[in-house]
Amino acid sequence: MNALGSKLKVLTRLRCEIFQTSYNPQNLRTGAKYLRKHLRGPAMVKYYPEVINLSAIAREFPKMGIVDPKEVQRLADVEDRKRRGKGTPKKAKTKGTRFAHAVFVRSSLILFSGEQEDGQEAVECEGTRLIISMYRKLLPCGKHYSLSHDKPDRCPKHFAHAQPGLHSLPRTFMPPLTRQDTRPSIHSYWSDSNPNLQGPTINLHAASKPLMRLLYYRQVVEIIKKNRGSPLSPSMLEIYSSYFPWDYVSGSTKVAILSELADRTASESEARAVVDSPVFNCILQMLGSPYTGARSSSCRMLGNLASHDCTAPAILESNLCARLVSLLHDKGSEVIREAMYALYHVAERIEGAQAIVEAKALNRVLVLLESPHSHVQKWACGLAGNLALHESTAPAILELNPCMQLVSLLPGNDAEVILWAMYALAQFARWGDSMQAQAMINANVLYQIEVLLRSSSPGTRKSSCTLLARLACHDSAALAIMKRNLCIQLVSRLRDEDPEVMVEAISALSQLARLSNGAQAIVDGAQTIDAVLYGKVLDFLWLLESSTPNMRDYTCTLVGMLADHEPTSQAVSELTLCMRLVSLLYDEDSKWLYGAHAALDAGALDHVFALLESPTPNVRESTCVLVAALASHESTASALLTLKPCERLVSLFRDEDFDVVEQATEALYQIARWLDGAQAILDAKAIERILILLESPSPSVRKKTCKLIGTLACHDCTSQAIIAAKPCARLLWLLHDQDIQVMAGATYPLSRIAGWVDGAQAIVDAKHSIMSRHYSNLQVRSSENGLAN
Repeated sequence: MNALGSKLKVLTRLRCEIFQTSYNPQNLRTGAKYLRKHLRGPAMVKYYPEVINLSAIAREFPKMGIVDPKEVQRLADVEDRKRRGKGTPKKAKTKGTRFAHAVFVRSSLILFSGEQEDGQEAVECEGTRLIISMYRKLLPCGKHYSLSHDKPDRCPKHFAHAQPGLHSLPRTFMPPLTRQDTRPSIHSYWSDSNPNLQGPTINLHAASKPLMRLLYYRQVVEIIKKNRGSPLSPSMLEIYSSYFPWDYVSGSTKVAILSELADRTASESEARAVVDSPVFNCILQMLGSPYTGARSSSCRMLGNLASHDCTAPAILESNLCARLVSLLHDKGSEVIREAMYALYHVAERIEGAQAIVEAKALNRVLVLLESPHSHVQKWACGLAGNLALHESTAPAILELNPCMQLVSLLPGNDAEVILWAMYALAQFARWGDSMQAQAMINANVLYQIEVLLRSSSPGTRKSSCTLLARLACHDSAALAIMKRNLCIQLVSRLRDEDPEVMVEAISALSQLARLSNGAQAIVDGAQTIDAVLYGKVLDFLWLLESSTPNMRDYTCTLVGMLADHEPTSQAVSELTLCMRLVSLLYDEDSKWLYGAHAALDAGALDHVFALLESPTPNVRESTCVLVAALASHESTASALLTLKPCERLVSLFRDEDFDVVEQATEALYQIARWLDGAQAILDAKAIERILILLESPSPSVRKKTCKLIGTLACHDCTSQAIIAAKPCARLLWLLHDQDIQVMAGATYPLSRIAGWVDGAQAIVDAKHSIMSRHYSNLQVRSSENGLAN
């Protein structure tokens, strides 16, 4: 029988009135189970009361010994079915007892379970009745739940005292197919039209998934705006993490959270908070998100985390390199850029660089160097440079020979790509093998550098000078640089407006000055430029007065290099640099002394004693080198000896730094070359202390000491003192030293001592003494072996 739609609608409404059910003509799913499945987020917690069951109570209070009989029975059934060869039954979906104040119930259960064995009994007898009593208090007047209970009343005394009137609860039975009375409404049970119920702010029947996603997005945006400016707290990060697992949260919502966190992780403290929160695991999962924005924001956040020392270990331990490398094949250029950014920071540490190489990312990096997107090219260059930064991973990237591709990026219009390409080339040129430097020369990199040295960008000029300094470390590349007359441009950069450009320029010049041709080219270029522009000839004084520390350091080194070559030493000697170099001896940074002492003359003598007692080992060592240099010339040695430096130098024999002891011995050797110097050493009563150095654990010190003793044995005034000190036995032992250079050095003092009659006899006596001692030791050992047998 077919019924009209209008009559069927009336019958449906009548049925709802008879059975007290909600009117739902469109058959929309509005049950609590459906809502629990589809609604997530902090704002939806209000919709549902907490759910508690015996399993939850047993997990929360393990000491109460509570057992869920249904679960025990189910497990027994499982074992029984296994024995019979049946399939394992699925775990029943138990509905927990739902109530409004679970905290009150839990505290009540603790109250009546004073002893451990009372917990299970109390739960079985009174748990459900307690929950029903609470429901009755919450429901409006006239509405109540009923309970059918077939067990006798049993209640512990302390529980009955805590809940007076609990035994007087009436027992009624709920008729089948009935439910509590609800207020008539055309909406659902959870609609806003019911004022006594807490529910959503929209009609759930009219809501749809896009609207839900919009609401979540608006909610997240409001949370971000509200907390912007305040540090990330664990609770806030936990709220953010609650949005990631669900498909009903839109991708824009997740992207908004990831973008906010990516901006926050630029700070080290915020990055530490993210790593310690559940959000970190969600970030790793978002690398596989279908949303481009989510993948790119996740990569950017991981890059920020890898850039901090405190959070980088967590990134390395998560083994993300393979997943990041797979994103280099992504269709979106933004994802590739951020993945490359993350890998760039991961490669800053040797463990991360090794993981990237093992993930087979190198070929893809070379492909991305030719990407049409400049931001991808930039980070590809940076990643290639960081891989070449470590000795363990440099061969892998250098084997692919990417120099040609990197050099081809230098004529481009993007300044950042040019900077990062030169950074990568500079890292390749660091290694001792000149093949990479020659490959760059063959790729015509010097022409590009010549053009870039005239760039209007200070960063470009600085990077160009840095690359030239790295190339100049190789002799073949240095000759090519001089052949292209780049020294003149480097000298002109010494007058650059940017101090950093000046530092890198003089660093490159100091490398070129290692070669005689390079030193001459620098002097010629400096004389030409200074004479034409400033009316001066090779004036380095203004560089020594620079306020930049590295500028003074490299200037001293350059002056020393120029003074080492005979063609340019005359030009340096004509400069009035000595007074300024002497003033640098008291500079705050001791490393400048190493470059300064190469061009010092007698003007430094007034500062020698103070510097020999400096608390800095480098200063003491460099001062000894200075004294040795001054003592090597007869004209300056006499002035040096007037200050009686021998006692101070001998006192350095006790220094803990072997380099200081070695240079102090070298200085005494240079002094001992002169007759007055040898007598000064004898007057300082240094012979016995010099002989002690023959037993030094440092081979260099033993070798220098042999040379000093041989030099003292050359003079009549000191030879008898050397022979009387009986050094021959120790020198003969050094002929069997493990160091070949020490063995060769020991022959020099023995030959000098043997030139004297007394000395030759002393060597013979020392030889007989050693042989007799050795013979006596053999007799003692043989007698001991005989007694043992």
